[in-house]
Amino acid sequence: EQHVTGAKHRKKVAQLAAPPPPPPKVKTPPKTYTGSQVDIRYADQVITSELNHAVHDLLQELMRFQARAILMDPIKGRIRKRMVFGLREVLKAVNLKKAVCLIMAPNIERTETEGGLDDMIETIRKEAKERGVRIVFALTRSRLGKIMGPRARVSVAAILNFNGADDLFKKVIQLANEGREEWKNMHMDEAVKLAEDESTVAEDAMHPKMRYRSDGRLVPMDKNQ
Repeated sequence: EQHVTGAKHRKKVAQLAAPPPPPPKVKTPPKTYTGSQVDIRYADQVITSELNHAVHDLLQELMRFQARAILMDPIKGRIRKRMVFGLREVLKAVNLKKAVCLIMAPNIERTETEGGLDDMIETIRKEAKERGVRIVFALTRSRLGKIMGPRARVSVAAILNFNGADDLFKKVIQLANEGREEWKNMHMDEAVKLAEDESTVAEDAMHPKMRYRSDGRLVPMDKNQ
């Protein structure tokens, strides 16, 4: 009787009656925006995992150079920056012809209000193109933010000086150029297919398919036939 009514028995019964614990949460892997099937509204380049790794290595190396320069000479180190980030700082660097390359995240939120984020991104892209500044689309806002420091999100960064990381920079540019060529070829194929479809429609309109009616007369065939 003591066994049946004892504390250990009651604890065991309570454990058996309790609902099973919820399954452990499966962490969803972050979206990478890689591959030719990803549609990025403002990008004319395909992003690959190899490009993401190359950009990550380049930016980390430049940040290391910048941190070392500040330690050696805080005043000169902060003046002679290797990179800047943030929309306004990047646009300023582009307009002053200090930027040699921009790294832009592919997951910037859509904000279509006048003077909003979309207008700012378009302005940066336009000014960069006019001044011959390359734009490389890679990583994400959160991954850029982790590289740049205590910032949660970074939409775009401008590289001002890549001396000492020349090989890494060349690799990034090469991979970005390959992604841009892939994007062009992909959209060229889509344009050709669209032109062929439009030509077929026009040909069908000019020369519709015919059928014989029960009375022997030849008439145009219905579209849904």
